[in-house]
Amino acid sequence: MDKLKIRNSVIIVAAGRGQRAGGVKPKQWQTILGKRVVDWTVSKFFDHPLINEVILVTDSIEEAKSFPNEVIIVKGGYERSQSVLNGLLMVSDNISNVLIHDAARPCVTSKLISSVIEGLAVFDCVIPILPVTNALWEIDRNKINLVKSLDRDLFKTTQTPQGFNRAKILKAYQNNYITAVDDAAIALKSGMKISTIDGEASNIKITHAKDFKLAEFYMEN
Repeated sequence: MDKLKIRNSVIIVAAGRGQRAGGVKPKQWQTILGKRVVDWTVSKFFDHPLINEVILVTDSIEEAKSFPNEVIIVKGGYERSQSVLNGLLMVSDNISNVLIHDAARPCVTSKLISSVIEGLAVFDCVIPILPVTNALWEIDRNKINLVKSLDRDLFKTTQTPQGFNRAKILKAYQNNYITAVDDAAIALKSGMKISTIDGEASNIKITHAKDFKLAEFYMEN
């Protein structure tokens, strides 16, 4: 298919409460270097030459009114999976691929976005991953005692943006009856052809209060 005819959308999920990060507002609406986290995140995709459509899924409709009219604002669901489906239902019919990204990952690079899109020329689903670098142990049900060590080479951590064939991921979500840890789990359950690419250590997800400073560091370096 002609690359010029392939159109790409991104769904940025910003409906979570993020209570572990502290603060009066959810983490995505707190600021880093004078801009809200979600402003940084949206701009990375809005300014990317291969992204044709930006959809922001949020519970904070009033907060989101500050975005340009070109950013499509969608109401979030009770759970993340419902929020993603709400976003998918708003993707334009002429879109070939959909990237799904956490609003709390403002350090995503243009290079990583491009790599995910390039992979979608061959695969139904492209997931950025990182190796597990620390020792990995299984613990007991009381979360107290070590049970056995695990081969960390058999485990990876995933990041977003995760990329998908639009029609297939929409169908997968419409037929989904499980609570999934991420969108890749839905794709795997539905039998989509999945590939992985190298993620980026700087592409952190802001989870705790200390992560704001770490994100600021990556943005400045």
